[in-house]
Amino acid sequence: MAKVGWATEPCGARNVYKGEWDCADYLTIYIGLPIFSSFQGCFHQIQLAGLREGPRRDRILRFLQHFLEWSDEEVTTPPFTARFPIKPRSSVRRMATYNRLLWVLAVPALLSLIVTGVTLGMGDAISPRLFPFLVVGWVASALLVLGVGAYDRTQKPDTRQARIRSLVAERLGPFSDPADWQADLALRVADGLNQGDTPEAVLAAAGHEAVAGRFAEALLLCRLALGLADENDPEVEHQAEQLTDDCLSHL
Repeated sequence: MAKVGWATEPCGARNVYKGEWDCADYLTIYIGLPIFSSFQGCFHQIQLAGLREGPRRDRILRFLQHFLEWSDEEVTTPPFTARFPIKPRSSVRRMATYNRLLWVLAVPALLSLIVTGVTLGMGDAISPRLFPFLVVGWVASALLVLGVGAYDRTQKPDTRQARIRSLVAERLGPFSDPADWQADLALRVADGLNQGDTPEAVLAAAGHEAVAGRFAEALLLCRLALGLADENDPEVEHQAEQLTDDCLSHL
């Protein structure tokens, strides 16, 4: 059925891991087909329904209650999905564009497959008039297969991000990088850990933890400092990323 109206929908997926991923929301207007789309922001999404009972699920629910102000009722009977806003990231938006391109390729690929199957099934030769369309569809099919494979690989975090996110997940719950969080969420977490309320203070605390040999704690604070920092503050970014790499080398 043709769709008429509008909807805000997540699109694309980045840093995918066991039911968690970063995505971009778009407001899309439909008149049969989508005719207009507007970026609404990036989010970290968690499929709570797919989480088994255990420490990971408990950590995530505790995070949602303590830092995102979920009620006891929401924690006891959680919805299917939880999500919180993150900073707009070009890498996440690119995945949304990539996702849409795959859908565009899927249309001629599917049509050419149907036409080819029906034609050959009836024992007919392919009409010269249809041949150019089928060639386009066959090329789209090949690009679609290659694109889906590349999309699947690109969804996954790189080695550095996977290590950072795994450490955050072990301590806080979500498989997410605090450097991507909105400043208000990073501030609530840093305050909850009693580590200051400015990027400089949190980064100084990270340095103290690293000197003491507590590299996992130091790394977490480095990422929180990045979440708190203004994106136009290259000094904090450089120091935090450098200390992050130092911590990773010790873990």
